[in-house]
Amino acid sequence: EKAAAATVEAKTELEQKLHSIDRNADAADAMVRAMAQDFKDAIAAVEQRLQQLSSMTQAMHAEVKEEVKEIQASAKNTEEQLAEMTIQLEALSAAAIAVEVVQAGKAAVEEVAEEAKSESGATDASSLNPQEPVQPPHPRALFDAIVGKKEREALELLKLPQVPGLNDLHAYGWSLLHEAIYYGLPAVALELLRRPDFAQVNAIGPLGWTCLHWAAGAGHLHVCKAILARGDFSKAQARSTIKCCRLGMPVPVGSTALDIARQEGYQNIVELLQPHCR
Repeated sequence: EKAAAATVEAKTELEQKLHSIDRNADAADAMVRAMAQDFKDAIAAVEQRLQQLSSMTQAMHAEVKEEVKEIQASAKNTEEQLAEMTIQLEALSAAAIAVEVVQAGKAAVEEVAEEAKSESGATDASSLNPQEPVQPPHPRALFDAIVGKKEREALELLKLPQVPGLNDLHAYGWSLLHEAIYYGLPAVALELLRRPDFAQVNAIGPLGWTCLHWAAGAGHLHVCKAILARGDFSKAQARSTIKCCRLGMPVPVGSTALDIARQEGYQNIVELLQPHCR
């Protein structure tokens, strides 16, 4: 009987423990299920946040692209304005030079008139002598003024109805227009081009360079325009015949005036020459 009672008691105790284990297992399973659900919810929240960030990133990327386009358009407008201002400054500079020349001419005329006035009251016989004829300038006078960079003197000579040596070709086959451009006298070059009796606009030097090559390489926009405006100019597509260097940069054989302007970075002259130099 004692053994039977002990067995029943042991069985009862074992059933209680098993029942307790079942309860604990159920609780653990519920906890795992809850944790799994929390983990799923967390993953869903992360995925939703990533989607939101992706949308925000795409929107920001689109905004940045629009801003970049606006900045590029603004930069292009600024560049065009700067080019226009450069042209205007060159025109003002040429106008200022012309004004200086006119003023110098007026001063010279006034000085001569004043001297004539003071001499008109003289009683010596020399005042009654007829005025000596004005001697024409030396045939190399204009060439010497250009090479000596005497701009005012050259401009005064170009006011004469006839200029000795106007169409002479000098060293290397250069015309006076080549010389004026080479020695940095764009105002003199423009005056030469305004004269209908200047006939060396198509002269070509030993490098195969025309006056348009030199004007394009020097950045003289208005001189380039004046050369192209001459009805007798026919060398817009001329190409260099000898390889050379300019400011340390090699200029290959076959270069046009457009190639020279493009190499020197004068975009306004490039745009001017593109319809003429192909």
